[in-house]
Amino acid sequence: MPKLTLSADSEVIEKAKQFAMENNTSVSSMFDRFVRTVVGHGEVVKSLGEITKKATGVITLSKSKSDRQHLENALAEKYRL
Repeated sequence: MPKLTLSADSEVIEKAKQFAMENNTSVSSMFDRFVRTVVGHGEVVKSLGEITKKATGVITLSKSKSDRQHLENALAEKYRL
C-alpha cells in the first residue's frame, strides 16, 4: 500500500489520534473512510448531510436490528423511557 504524508495543525493531529484510539481504529483508516465517504465514483457526494458526513464510520451497528430499532433504542436510552 502506498504511503501518503499529510500536514495538519498539531492540535488537529492530536485530536485525530485520540479519536482513533477511542474508536479502536487508526488515523489512516479514518482518512480512508473519510475520502471514500465524500468521494463517490469520481464525484463528490452532495446528498449527505453535515452531521452524517461527520458521523460516518464512527460506529458499527449490529445487523440483527433494523435502523428503526437502533433509533428507538437510542431515543429510549437518551430520554430514559
